[in-house]
Amino acid sequence: MKKLTLFLIILFAVIVFVPCLCNAETYEVNTSEDFLEKANTTVSGDTIKLTDNVALTQPFEIVGKNLTIDGSSFTVSRNTNNWSTTSNNGTLITVGAEGKLTLKNLTLTGSAKYGAQAYNGGHIILNGVTVENCAYGGVLSNGGTIEVVNLHLGKNGTGDNNGIEIAKADELTTTPKLIMNGKLSSTEKDNVVYIAQNNPQLKEFDIENTDNSEYKVAISGDKVVVIDEKGTVLFTSNAADNIEVDGVQLADLVKKEEPKKETSKKDPTPKTGVEDYTAFAILALISAFFVIFYLKKKEV
Repeated sequence: MKKLTLFLIILFAVIVFVPCLCNAETYEVNTSEDFLEKANTTVSGDTIKLTDNVALTQPFEIVGKNLTIDGSSFTVSRNTNNWSTTSNNGTLITVGAEGKLTLKNLTLTGSAKYGAQAYNGGHIILNGVTVENCAYGGVLSNGGTIEVVNLHLGKNGTGDNNGIEIAKADELTTTPKLIMNGKLSSTEKDNVVYIAQNNPQLKEFDIENTDNSEYKVAISGDKVVVIDEKGTVLFTSNAADNIEVDGVQLADLVKKEEPKKETSKKDPTPKTGVEDYTAFAILALISAFFVIFYLKKKEV
């Protein structure tokens, strides 16, 4: 009976999951029209692959599915001569509720607001991504999850730099989260991680590190810091005033160096060479004693 139950479970898993894997498609695109159309026609598991630079005429938005955008080292930007939006979202690429979007080998630039946004529980993975020259900021966690695998930030923001912004719109109940799962670099040093000010809805957010992440994100006083594999602080956020941050403390993450043990002073007494054989001689004497004892006993 147990074997039959196990067989049925395995059979069910094969029936459910294998078709999903087999039906995944890769779509090559090189125009704004094709790129935006895939936001509606693709299904979970599909990949959109760029074969040229794309200048979007409106935001690319997905919800409720798992997609990958492979930039193939090309660029997604805003078509400044033909840009329209039916909402307040001026970000180039947005993933919404119950959606997960992997961006890889891609440059995002020239956005009217942000390069990419995780909104209302959406999850964005950034792997081999560069974000630069976006008017509001680089990447926005707006009640969603930003996961950094390999992200490079240039200058973003029309005034002060704004790299990864943590925020929460008034209508949202989901908690923003930042996950470090690799490395983060930036041409700027200030506000690489930026906690939104004058955002009453933002009362808390989470930070997390994967076990294999080279860089880590941690809490240091009322700020959030990013450290490298040696424990050196690379980037420090602005103060998280009256905001609760859930994550690891820097002091607990970075192990303090143990004081070096003093090496024993070398014995100035010259060695004759006999000392090296003392232990051997004692062992030999003990062995000889037991051999003699055994032979004596045998004679008796």
